[in-house]
Amino acid sequence: MNNTKLNSLLILLVFSSGCALSLDNSKKIQEEEINKLKQVGVGCFLFADDHKGMLPTKTKQLKTYMGNEFDFSYVKLITKNIKCRNILQPSITILAVSTNPQQGAMQAVLFTDGHCELKAKKDTVNKLVYQTENSSAFFSR
Repeated sequence: MNNTKLNSLLILLVFSSGCALSLDNSKKIQEEEINKLKQVGVGCFLFADDHKGMLPTKTKQLKTYMGNEFDFSYVKLITKNIKCRNILQPSITILAVSTNPQQGAMQAVLFTDGHCELKAKKDTVNKLVYQTENSSAFFSR
């Protein structure tokens, strides 16, 4: 095998392993963000139990339930001034999203029934958040 072919193979090998590491890293970050959101969900429902069913509006309200060492960076709560019992469609109503830019093209989303999913960041999440924040079909008053 001549040096040109060997160099080409080495470059290809280095490039492909770098891509694989990048994909593995974004998958790891996505899993971490899903786990973080699940913990936030537990904290939100503990908060609601102590506040007549009202969900928190700010992450700092969860410090008592999750500890001061919990890292709330990249966590955005979506539902505002809503009681748990007024949520009509909990499996599609967003409670919180991860805003970590290192997640890649997918974004971790926590729904008010407690489950998390990875959704396409670009359009899907923005559409779901808008629907949650602006639709009376999701909440009774």
